[in-house]
Amino acid sequence: MSTSDKYLLVSLTMSLIWERSTDLKSPLIYSHFERQDFNGNNIIKYRIEDLQQNRFEDALNIMKNKHLLDEPMYSAKGIHDDPISFNEMIENWKKMLRQKISIVCYQENSDEIVAVNILGVVTEKEFDAPHNYRGKGWSEVNNLKKFLKMNFFNPFSNFNVDKIMFAAGLYVHENHRNRGIAVEMLKAREEIGKANSIKISSNVFSSLGAQKAAVKVGFEESFAIEYSKLPDLTSDVPVNLGRTQIHFITSSAMYSWARPNNVDFPITYSRFVTLDSDIDNKLIEYRIEDLQENRFDDAVHIIREKHLIDEPMKSSKGVRDCPISVQEMTENLRNMLRQNISLVCYKEGSNDIVAVNILGVITEAESDAPLEHKGQRWAEHNNTKNFIKKTFFDPFKHFQIDKVMCAGGLFVNKEYRNRGIAVEMLKARHELGKVIGIQVSSNVFSSLGAQKAAAKVGFEESFSIKYSDIPKLTTDGHYPNIKDEYMKIMSKRLY
Repeated sequence: MSTSDKYLLVSLTMSLIWERSTDLKSPLIYSHFERQDFNGNNIIKYRIEDLQQNRFEDALNIMKNKHLLDEPMYSAKGIHDDPISFNEMIENWKKMLRQKISIVCYQENSDEIVAVNILGVVTEKEFDAPHNYRGKGWSEVNNLKKFLKMNFFNPFSNFNVDKIMFAAGLYVHENHRNRGIAVEMLKAREEIGKANSIKISSNVFSSLGAQKAAVKVGFEESFAIEYSKLPDLTSDVPVNLGRTQIHFITSSAMYSWARPNNVDFPITYSRFVTLDSDIDNKLIEYRIEDLQENRFDDAVHIIREKHLIDEPMKSSKGVRDCPISVQEMTENLRNMLRQNISLVCYKEGSNDIVAVNILGVITEAESDAPLEHKGQRWAEHNNTKNFIKKTFFDPFKHFQIDKVMCAGGLFVNKEYRNRGIAVEMLKARHELGKVIGIQVSSNVFSSLGAQKAAAKVGFEESFSIKYSDIPKLTTDGHYPNIKDEYMKIMSKRLY
């Protein structure tokens, strides 16, 4: 294992009873994507789809002969060179393959396997059942995973689910690495989860590369521990994993709502004319449209580096100064971005982002689900908002709806302020809602300026409270040094 690897993610192994529905066609193709070759001269097209039975043996050979040597924990335990452990792991892979949710990546017009991910579905009862593995290395790896689940993070109880999707190996062919293919394979789990009604994917990631890929597609850190500290907890630890390694288990909540496939993307929602940023008396045209994936990182950077300083509640809580809170907020932003309804404003003739509004759609069940935030400041902020929703204003009950459009941040670059652009961004939600079939937009507006802009486009005050009064209601509600007097929830029927 490279000393640059920093994180480990856990996978689960056991007897499995869940079966893919016979009503679900196979193979399903989950995504198509393109990458440049290493010379930058040609575009290579890839697709990710269900792994078919006629390729099971090929996938097993890849996992046996390549993945076992690459994966840090299995490699450290010497499973490849332990015949009993080796055979037990192969039997586990075969059980998972029979569930028919493993995936494969092919280059278009080729049957060569570019990448493979062995996936399965397990219930808590199956995971907790005793297993008498005979291979020393395989037994120790599984005992460690059970120990971590029992003592530090239980995805079943944490997410209140009776089954989860897990993985026992993701391998990308050497000739196709450094192209983001692992990211695309992990991203496909969301579509697999929706197709098979599996809400949560949770497993161990053991290398830094795998961990970075997981974070990019919205996996959230659920537990972390240094490799060097594991021997203090249990004797079943991998060896020779380096001195500074950190292990973490991650889980990603699957958002149930998705932008309808029959809705065009991207859509331009409005064009308007207002003053340019450079010359005060010069008018110029702007447009508001769907934010596309190639600008997601730019949008996240703007929210993290600029919006967090400007937004009163998050700034007051000092979210920006708490790395864990920033990470959790970032993961939440990326979850919303993947729903493909966030908005961006551009000046005509330029690709510089003038304004961005991170938007999402959440169901009542998702809104009510308990979440355990690790960053104290992010936790306090969300606890306060959830308390107010449950106690004073619940948009689902008020409007008699099962889903609502919510927001994760609206930011207008300083050189474009005082031009009515925030008003235009909020106005665009009206057209967006009609297009995607979402009736109501409701969220917290924390500054007087944002509240005035919302009122101009028809948002109505649903609840308001003085910042000075929030600590009287909840211990998490202390927001010092906010110059504005009120926090407001404002809502609008979009159609």
